Amino acid sequence: MDKKELSVDEIKQRVFGVLCYIDDVCKKNGIVYYLDSGTLLGAVRHKGFIPCDDDVDILVDRADYERFIKAINNDGDHYRALSMHNTKDYHYLFAKVVDTEYMTLTEAIAAVNDTNNTITLLADVADAGKVQLPEGATLDG
Repeated sequence: MDKKELSVDEIKQRVFGVLCYIDDVCKKNGIVYYLDSGTLLGAVRHKGFIPCDDDVDILVDRADYERFIKAINNDGDHYRALSMHNTKDYHYLFAKVVDTEYMTLTEAIAAVNDTNNTITLLADVADAGKVQLPEGATLDG
């Protein structure tokens, strides 16, 4: 697959596209998700990405986690949800949504398994079952 070298801004644009896609799929399927880690920090503090971030981190409730993965993979678009339950040689406990328009599934699996690779155009999807807000805190701002 021929692909050009992407600038940092182009990477962030594509990764934001992954998040927009996830948002659409979640809305269509009634799945609640939460921004997490650097993505949450960037949204609040920078109104976008933090300078050193190049992925999207979200949480999905445990009750919706498997449904989320199936919804992404059955949507017919060029995004795929990789997990240890549906991808051979996948070594993470959480799923990743990858943009297969930029790379093949084989390249995506190799990229997510290579800790030195920073351009995977993905979203990390963790189970939100254990996440609790501090007393009095809300997600409404």
